Amino acid sequence: MKYKINWDDGVFAVPDCVADSLKLASGKAVKVLLYILKFKSEDGICEALGITSEDLEDALSYWKSVGVMYSEGEQPAVREAPAAVQKAPTALPKAAKAVSAEEIAARIGESAEIKTLLESIESSMARPLTFDDQRTVIWIYDHLGLPPEVILMLVNYCVGIGRANMHYIEKTAVSWADEGIDSSAAADAKILVLQRNNTLSAKCANRMNLNRKLTARENEYVAKWAAAEADIELIMNAYERTVDATGKVSFPYMNKMIAEWTANGVKTSAEADEYSARTAPAAKNTRRASGQNDAASEGEPSFDLDLIMEHAKNTPLIVHNK
Repeated sequence: MKYKINWDDGVFAVPDCVADSLKLASGKAVKVLLYILKFKSEDGICEALGITSEDLEDALSYWKSVGVMYSEGEQPAVREAPAAVQKAPTALPKAAKAVSAEEIAARIGESAEIKTLLESIESSMARPLTFDDQRTVIWIYDHLGLPPEVILMLVNYCVGIGRANMHYIEKTAVSWADEGIDSSAAADAKILVLQRNNTLSAKCANRMNLNRKLTARENEYVAKWAAAEADIELIMNAYERTVDATGKVSFPYMNKMIAEWTANGVKTSAEADEYSARTAPAAKNTRRASGQNDAASEGEPSFDLDLIMEHAKNTPLIVHNK
């Protein structure tokens, strides 16, 4: 099927040089260019296009770097072939990631390692990398110092969990760099932990009938439970007790129980029931009535703090006037 352009609604000019730079342009960069070509202004552009000011800055930076745009008071840049461009700096500022399309082309031509890395990421993501994508990958390589094999493992993990966008990849790369994950072995161990956490998160959402994915904060609790080797049945025991006590799902409330259980060697739901029965206030009172003294044998206070606090909450405060 052949498509035709509807020219009846008017036209605006697009410089020929734009076509030479489309391959590396992001979708947002193309939107910004078309908007400015149409309205001859950047006023209201972020709201009109639904982009952030950082997106706008990145787009303008790209079009300036390839010679399509220039700032007021400047002279148009001379468009040169990538081979004439000097090598990009080895360390990129985190905020700006200031590297041009020509510098990226130069780096690819000079470094087989970077060329192979970008090609491998394109293969993993099953799409060509945009200019912003390439710039982010090079920033991860240069600024964060992650080895190419670690970057590729990270990208493959993100693709595998359906988060194959460069923003998430960059965020994950920063986290890995902070944790010192700088080898294939360390990356493999990290991925195993993340996969275990993801599996447990999915089980929690399913068994609790949440009909949604867990929030970032809820996933933090799940990661703690996974690290403590709490299985789904133990977690569901805490969930049921939480709903009985509060009438709702509360991960912080559940976490208090699970943390106490695992700290005391409780690994199964049955062990949790036994532990709770043994440590409940009612059980302590029964032992006292039969002549057992928990405090003397365990070195604990002879009073029941839980009962005192409960009594205090239910007793009105009497104020005596002098």
